[in-house]
Amino acid sequence: LKKMSLHSPDAFWSAAFVRHKGVFTNEEQVKLRNSTVAIAGLGAVGGTVFLGLVRSGVGSFTITDFDDFEVSNFNRQAGSRADTLGSKKVSVLVEEALRINPFLKIKTISDGLNSRTIDEFLHGANLVIDAMDFFAYRERLELLTMCRRKNMYVVTSGNTGFGASLLV
Repeated sequence: LKKMSLHSPDAFWSAAFVRHKGVFTNEEQVKLRNSTVAIAGLGAVGGTVFLGLVRSGVGSFTITDFDDFEVSNFNRQAGSRADTLGSKKVSVLVEEALRINPFLKIKTISDGLNSRTIDEFLHGANLVIDAMDFFAYRERLELLTMCRRKNMYVVTSGNTGFGASLLV
């Protein structure tokens, strides 16, 4: 990647995602660039999904997580390292995402998903990803209920041990 590509969003997008041709059409790549994905939870599932979507060319995100990185996260969570111990997952992952694509638009909510933050979290989203902890029953019910009211798609993946489920 030439340094000059970093001066223009259009040049960057053309160079950074050129190898998606054959996977995505030009129209689909433009749609990804102009889409907003809202991700609730940035742990083992959410952090990996977030960075994967950044590398796929999604241009805008709303992310939320209330948690800090701790030692027990090292074995499975994107952004979890000795130098990020005790840091907010939201802050670490935003920094990582902007290192990949400095032209991203990222709205953050650092106190997690709750009744006070859900409207802001969903505002402008084209797709919602529920990557919250398996036991976040109340928050998940509120999210799914609100998304149903707003006719929004939600992808949820509950990790259980070394397995996972995927629901849309």
